Amino acid sequence: MTATQPHHYRLGEFHPFDGGGRRFLYLVPAGAIFEIDGPVATVIDRMAGEEVAHGQLVETLSREGFDSSSAEELVQELYHARILVNGHVAPPRPENPPANFPLQTLVLNLTNQCNLSCQYCYEFGNDKVATPEGKPKFMDLDTAKASVDFLLEQAAGRNTVHITFFGGE
Repeated sequence: MTATQPHHYRLGEFHPFDGGGRRFLYLVPAGAIFEIDGPVATVIDRMAGEEVAHGQLVETLSREGFDSSSAEELVQELYHARILVNGHVAPPRPENPPANFPLQTLVLNLTNQCNLSCQYCYEFGNDKVATPEGKPKFMDLDTAKASVDFLLEQAAGRNTVHITFFGGE
Protein backbone atom coordinates (compact mmCIF):
# COMPACT_ATOMS: atom_id res chain seq x y z
CA MET A 1 0.00 0.00 0.00
CA THR A 2 1.34 3.43 -0.92
CA ALA A 3 0.99 6.61 1.12
CA THR A 4 -1.64 7.90 -1.34
CA GLN A 5 -3.95 4.91 -0.94
CA PRO A 6 -6.60 4.95 1.78
CA HIS A 7 -6.55 2.48 4.67
CA HIS A 8 -10.26 1.62 4.30
CA TYR A 9 -12.60 1.38 1.33
CA ARG A 10 -16.29 1.41 0.66
CA LEU A 11 -18.08 0.78 -2.62
CA GLY A 12 -18.33 3.78 -4.92
CA GLU A 13 -21.41 5.00 -6.73
CA PHE A 14 -22.42 2.33 -9.22
CA HIS A 15 -25.41 0.18 -10.07
CA PRO A 16 -24.90 -3.55 -10.70
CA PHE A 17 -27.15 -5.35 -13.17
CA ASP A 18 -27.37 -8.64 -15.06
CA GLY A 19 -27.65 -9.02 -18.81
CA GLY A 20 -27.36 -12.06 -21.04
CA GLY A 21 -26.39 -14.20 -18.06
CA ARG A 22 -23.45 -11.93 -17.17
CA ARG A 23 -22.92 -9.34 -14.44
CA PHE A 24 -22.27 -5.66 -15.22
CA LEU A 25 -22.02 -2.40 -13.37
CA TYR A 26 -22.91 1.10 -14.42
CA LEU A 27 -20.28 3.39 -12.90
CA VAL A 28 -22.07 6.68 -12.25
CA PRO A 29 -19.08 9.10 -12.06
CA ALA A 30 -17.69 7.85 -15.39
CA GLY A 31 -21.03 7.15 -17.10
CA ALA A 32 -19.51 3.83 -18.15
CA ILE A 33 -20.58 0.18 -18.14
CA PHE A 34 -18.14 -2.57 -17.20
CA GLU A 35 -18.53 -6.33 -17.13
CA ILE A 36 -17.88 -7.73 -13.67
CA ASP A 37 -15.39 -10.59 -13.83
CA GLY A 38 -14.74 -13.11 -11.03
CA PRO A 39 -12.14 -11.11 -9.06
CA VAL A 40 -14.19 -7.89 -9.18
CA ALA A 41 -17.30 -9.84 -8.15
CA THR A 42 -15.31 -11.20 -5.19
CA VAL A 43 -14.44 -7.66 -4.09
CA ILE A 44 -17.99 -6.32 -4.55
CA ASP A 45 -19.55 -9.30 -2.77
CA ARG A 46 -17.00 -9.03 0.07
CA MET A 47 -17.73 -5.34 0.57
CA ALA A 48 -21.54 -5.82 0.71
CA GLY A 49 -22.28 -2.30 1.93
CA GLU A 50 -19.59 -2.15 4.59
CA GLU A 51 -16.24 -0.46 4.97
CA VAL A 52 -13.29 -2.84 4.58
CA ALA A 53 -9.63 -2.32 5.47
CA HIS A 54 -7.09 -2.45 2.65
CA GLY A 55 -5.31 -5.46 4.17
CA GLN A 56 -8.55 -7.42 4.56
CA LEU A 57 -9.40 -6.84 0.92
CA VAL A 58 -5.98 -7.99 -0.27
CA GLU A 59 -6.26 -11.03 2.03
CA THR A 60 -9.68 -11.91 0.58
CA LEU A 61 -8.24 -11.83 -2.93
CA SER A 62 -5.23 -13.88 -1.83
CA ARG A 63 -7.59 -16.58 -0.53
CA GLU A 64 -9.19 -16.57 -3.99
CA GLY A 65 -5.84 -17.45 -5.58
CA PHE A 66 -4.31 -14.03 -6.28
CA ASP A 67 -0.70 -13.48 -5.37
CA SER A 68 -0.29 -10.41 -3.17
CA SER A 69 1.08 -8.12 -5.91
CA SER A 70 -1.84 -8.99 -8.25
CA ALA A 71 -4.30 -8.43 -5.39
CA GLU A 72 -2.70 -5.03 -4.64
CA GLU A 73 -2.86 -4.13 -8.33
CA LEU A 74 -6.55 -5.05 -8.60
CA VAL A 75 -7.47 -3.03 -5.51
CA GLN A 76 -5.52 -0.06 -6.88
CA GLU A 77 -7.29 -0.33 -10.26
CA LEU A 78 -10.71 -0.47 -8.59
CA TYR A 79 -9.78 2.53 -6.45
CA HIS A 80 -8.61 4.59 -9.44
CA ALA A 81 -11.78 3.64 -11.37
CA ARG A 82 -13.80 4.84 -8.31
CA ILE A 83 -15.48 1.45 -7.90
CA LEU A 84 -13.83 1.60 -4.48
CA VAL A 85 -13.63 4.91 -2.65
CA ASN A 86 -12.01 6.06 0.56
CA GLY A 87 -14.32 4.97 3.39
CA HIS A 88 -13.47 7.97 5.52
CA VAL A 89 -14.57 10.63 3.06
CA ALA A 90 -18.28 11.31 2.77
CA PRO A 91 -19.48 11.97 -0.75
CA PRO A 92 -19.87 15.69 -1.48
CA ARG A 93 -23.27 17.04 -0.61
CA PRO A 94 -25.06 18.50 -3.62
CA GLU A 95 -25.80 22.18 -3.41
CA ASN A 96 -29.42 23.24 -3.40
CA PRO A 97 -30.35 25.35 -6.41
CA PRO A 98 -30.96 29.01 -5.62
CA ALA A 99 -34.53 29.88 -4.64
CA ASN A 100 -34.71 32.26 -7.59
CA PHE A 101 -33.46 30.22 -10.53
CA PRO A 102 -34.09 32.32 -13.65
CA LEU A 103 -34.60 30.68 -17.01
CA GLN A 104 -31.67 31.05 -19.41
CA THR A 105 -32.31 28.81 -22.42
CA LEU A 106 -35.26 28.20 -24.71
CA VAL A 107 -35.48 25.55 -27.41
CA LEU A 108 -37.96 26.37 -30.15
CA ASN A 109 -39.06 23.25 -32.04
CA LEU A 110 -39.97 25.05 -35.25
CA THR A 111 -41.02 21.99 -37.23
CA ASN A 112 -41.09 18.21 -37.15
CA GLN A 113 -41.07 18.14 -40.94
CA CYS A 114 -37.97 16.93 -42.75
CA ASN A 115 -37.22 15.83 -46.26
CA LEU A 116 -34.54 13.29 -45.32
CA SER A 117 -36.62 10.54 -43.63
CA CYS A 118 -33.57 8.95 -41.97
CA GLN A 119 -34.25 5.45 -40.64
CA TYR A 120 -32.72 6.26 -37.23
CA CYS A 121 -34.84 9.40 -36.75
CA TYR A 122 -37.46 9.39 -34.00
CA GLU A 123 -39.92 11.00 -36.43
CA PHE A 124 -39.48 8.80 -39.48
CA GLY A 125 -37.72 5.62 -38.33
CA ASN A 126 -39.39 2.22 -38.10
CA ASP A 127 -40.52 2.88 -34.51
CA LYS A 128 -42.14 6.27 -35.40
CA VAL A 129 -42.54 7.98 -32.03
CA ALA A 130 -44.49 10.67 -33.86
CA THR A 131 -45.98 11.13 -37.27
CA PRO A 132 -46.31 14.41 -39.16
CA GLU A 133 -49.90 13.62 -40.17
CA GLY A 134 -52.37 16.02 -38.59
CA LYS A 135 -49.70 18.29 -37.18
CA PRO A 136 -49.14 21.85 -38.32
CA LYS A 137 -46.11 22.00 -40.59
CA PHE A 138 -44.37 24.85 -38.69
CA MET A 139 -44.64 26.59 -35.32
CA ASP A 140 -46.85 29.64 -35.77
CA LEU A 141 -45.44 33.12 -35.25
CA ASP A 142 -47.65 33.89 -32.22
CA THR A 143 -46.37 30.80 -30.38
CA ALA A 144 -42.76 31.72 -31.17
CA LYS A 145 -43.25 35.32 -29.98
CA ALA A 146 -45.02 34.21 -26.79
CA SER A 147 -42.22 31.72 -26.09
CA VAL A 148 -39.48 34.35 -26.49
CA ASP A 149 -41.46 36.82 -24.35
CA PHE A 150 -41.77 34.12 -21.66
CA LEU A 151 -38.00 33.48 -21.78
CA LEU A 152 -37.20 37.18 -21.40
CA GLU A 153 -39.69 37.57 -18.55
CA GLN A 154 -38.38 34.50 -16.69
CA ALA A 155 -34.71 35.37 -17.30
CA ALA A 156 -34.93 38.51 -15.17
CA GLY A 157 -31.48 39.43 -13.90
CA ARG A 158 -29.52 37.39 -16.45
CA ASN A 159 -27.13 39.23 -18.74
CA THR A 160 -27.61 36.74 -21.59
CA VAL A 161 -30.18 34.25 -22.77
CA HIS A 162 -29.93 31.47 -25.34
CA ILE A 163 -32.42 30.44 -27.98
CA THR A 164 -31.89 27.18 -29.85
CA PHE A 165 -33.80 26.55 -33.04
CA PHE A 166 -34.65 22.89 -33.51
CA GLY A 167 -36.50 20.87 -36.11
CA GLY A 168 -36.40 20.01 -39.75
CA GLU A 169 -33.30 19.02 -41.63
